[in-house]
Amino acid sequence: MRLPKSALLIFLAFATLILPGCGTRSAPVLTGDTKKSSVSDLLTNPRFKFKSFPCAEAAQSGRSKTCPAFGLSGSWLAQGVWQATPQTPGSDLIFPEQVSIDCEKQEKRCSIQTVQFAVNPLEVSIEGPDETDYRIISWDAGGLQAAYFPPQQTSKCQRSYLEMNFITGEVTLTDFPLPQKKGCEMWKDKNSFRLAPGNYYVDTTQHNDSPAGLPLNN
Repeated sequence: MRLPKSALLIFLAFATLILPGCGTRSAPVLTGDTKKSSVSDLLTNPRFKFKSFPCAEAAQSGRSKTCPAFGLSGSWLAQGVWQATPQTPGSDLIFPEQVSIDCEKQEKRCSIQTVQFAVNPLEVSIEGPDETDYRIISWDAGGLQAAYFPPQQTSKCQRSYLEMNFITGEVTLTDFPLPQKKGCEMWKDKNSFRLAPGNYYVDTTQHNDSPAGLPLNN
């Protein structure tokens, strides 16, 4: 289940009200800064970065209209990372995801391979890859639509829809809440994401997390 950082803020606020003394603690930071960390600080690492694929710049300049999705006839592929739309404070995913999508018209399915990253100031851990199959519900010359209905025991509180535009190459994913179901009352917001062409990586160059490029324990 994709969760924006704003959802974590709501959970922490709830926990603070219900459980006396339950709150956020400042975590150690690599730069030696002793200021208290916010929730966002706890989910970031200066070494964890994003790099655009070359087709991203081509698409922005109008030289390419098939990015990040590309394909022919009954088979379309896409690769990239999910970015919230619109980009607002707290809209980024708690656990960033990098995905590879394979849509096959004859098989009536889109298979999404997902690698998830857990990021904090001290480390970056990787989970996956996990595979999820979306059922194609429409496919024409302009694009496709596919839906995922997770098992009750996995996520009964939302449904997800994937859209791929064959003309522009744009790929979007929308999670719709189901607050009418028992136990899902707090799920009220629709979350939308666009596939940004590129990949996450860990910058291992020396002093990469020091703004001035100086030794961390200066």
